[in-house]
Amino acid sequence: MLRFITLFSLFLVGVMSSAIHAEETDYNSLPLPELTQKAKAGDARAQFALGAMYRDGFRVQQDDQQAVDWLRKAAEQGVMQAQFNLGLIYYKGRGVPEDVVLSYVFFSLAAAHGDDRLLVNRNLAVKRMTVEQLKEGEEIVNHWQPGKPLPLQSKTGVIK
Repeated sequence: MLRFITLFSLFLVGVMSSAIHAEETDYNSLPLPELTQKAKAGDARAQFALGAMYRDGFRVQQDDQQAVDWLRKAAEQGVMQAQFNLGLIYYKGRGVPEDVVLSYVFFSLAAAHGDDRLLVNRNLAVKRMTVEQLKEGEEIVNHWQPGKPLPLQSKTGVIK
């Protein structure tokens, strides 16, 4: 239960920060075709906003796969909120198979932006990991650079 409360509270922090950031950049009020065009053109903040919209069913039909696809594009460009949200998604498997290694990877990348509160979630993932899974996660984190694709699935971390 504590694990769920921690995840949910940090999820709300991520949603609130994304809503605040989206409001600052006004992506939430852009016409959907314009937002989609910006996202397709590589605008990371537009990709994040569109991913969050699909995740929540805000202004669009809720679609887990579209949410993951757009959030992944933003995360791969270094958007902390997208990395955090993908960590949660892979932890609980909404739209993707649960994958403790990728959950760890995305939480680690998000925490690298300097918000130590995000380490709580990363540490929850660590408690579910084997030594082999932790090694794979660290390998991915240590070799990743913004703009570089991240794996769609880990070799050792899929939860069945």
